[in-house]
Formats: sequence, structure tokens, C-alpha cells
Amino acid sequence: MNSVLLWVFAAMALVLSAVGIYGLAAYAVTRRTRELAIRIAIGAPAASVSRLMTWHGVTVALVGVLAGLIAALGLARTLSSLLYDSAHRRNDE
Repeated sequence: MNSVLLWVFAAMALVLSAVGIYGLAAYAVTRRTRELAIRIAIGAPAASVSRLMTWHGVTVALVGVLAGLIAALGLARTLSSLLYDSAHRRNDE
């Protein structure tokens, strides 16, 4: 049962992160719509504009992944001690 619950939470975390990355990318494109229209109007190739927005999305995603890894590494020891303490108390009783 614990394993199934862990898989469910992991899947939910994956879906939430994918939705978050999509939302940030959509927000960035929405904010830069005028800029993109001007770039296309003055003759920038569509591939160049697409590459620009893709690079921006990848940058945002990498910053998010890096922040998540730093937070996970920072909290791993605390969570490990909490899990160990609760398992240790259960065995003592």
C-alpha cells in the first residue's frame, strides 16, 4: 500500500510540474506577443522566433529544475531524520 501511495504522489508531482512549466511558457509567450509580432513584421524568420521562444522556455525550465534540486538536497537530511525517528520509535514500542 505504501508503494502504491508513493507512486500516486510521484505521478501527481510529475503532472503538476508539467502543467507548471506549460503555464510559465504560455505566460511568457502571452507577455511577448507584441514583440514577436514586431519581429515577424520586420522580417525575422519564423524559425528564429520559434527558436527564441523555445530557448526562453528551456531556460525557465532549467532554472526550475535547478531550484528544485537545491531544495531537495537541502531538505533530504531533514526528511531522512524524520522518517528514521518515526521508524525507530515504532520499533522501540
